[in-house]
Order: sequence, then C-alpha cells, then structure tokens
Amino acid sequence: MGAVPAAERKAYGAAVNTLKDRVEARLAELDAELLSRERRRGTAPGGGRRHLTRKAAATGGVHPITRVMDELQEIFSELGYSVAEGPEVEDDYHNFEALNFPADHPARDTQDTFFLKNGLLLRTHTSPVQIRTMLARKPPIRVICPGRVFRFDNDLRHSPMFTRSSAWQSPRGSPSGT
Repeated sequence: MGAVPAAERKAYGAAVNTLKDRVEARLAELDAELLSRERRRGTAPGGGRRHLTRKAAATGGVHPITRVMDELQEIFSELGYSVAEGPEVEDDYHNFEALNFPADHPARDTQDTFFLKNGLLLRTHTSPVQIRTMLARKPPIRVICPGRVFRFDNDLRHSPMFTRSSAWQSPRGSPSGT
C-alpha cells in the first residue's frame, strides 16, 4: 500500500478486500467439496472409516542369507549349541593338515583354493573353526560354525564366495566327548 498514491489508496484497499473475500469464499467452497468427497469415500476426519496413516516404508532390510543364518543359529542355540566363529583367512594347518588332508589332496590345488602371497589362504570350509574350537574348549562341545567360505570356482553354477554353516558336537564315548 505504501507504493499506491494517497488519492487511490481507498479504492485500492477496497479492491484488495473484495478480491480477498472472493478468494476466501472460493477456498471455503473447495474445502466443503473435498470434505463431501471424503465423507462419501469414508475417509473424512471424524467420519466413516477410521485408519492410521501408514508410515513410510523403511529403506533397506536384512539380506535373505543373513536371515536364514540367524534363524539357523537361533534353532541350534535352542538345542544347546553355541555359535563359534573364526577367521576367513586361514593357515594351511587349520584348513587342511589338522583335518588330515594329504599334501596331494585335490582341495589343496591352486585351482580350488585361493592362496595368498604370505602363505595363508582363504578358508575353503568352516571346519577350521571346529578345529580351533576343539583346541580352545574342553568337552562336551556342541557348536554351530556359520560363515563365508571361498573356493576358486566362478562359473554359471558356482560363486567364489558362499555362506556355509556346519554343526558339530563331540561324540559320546570318545576321548574328546562325553
């Protein structure tokens, strides 16, 4: 209004007020129309169906393999097993020798195992975890050993990394069992 000359302010103010009244009246009409539609559909506040607004879906989730591994651990825990985990980078002793793999066994071949430059290797199974558990605990032992393992397979039917779980308990009547 400060930019409108003094002689025109009265007419200008009246025109603005008239426009404001028309806009408010039209907004009231639209509001009433929308409320009527909502009532017909049963979605109006205070009438018809009552429901809560759904929260936006959270992004991300637990991977199916992780979900299965968690479920396996839970089942075996209820059966009295504990979960044992070990390193994914192993030495020859824990991955092969302690399991009585002879030096010429095919699993020791460089075509089947990822050997590292420092003499270590990526574990090919979860049995090294069982070996480490037997060396660290006294019987009776009941463990489930979940984890990733690595084999030098990479074609349409194989993946070089996959998830595996093995369960083991010390046998009854054996020197290491009950």
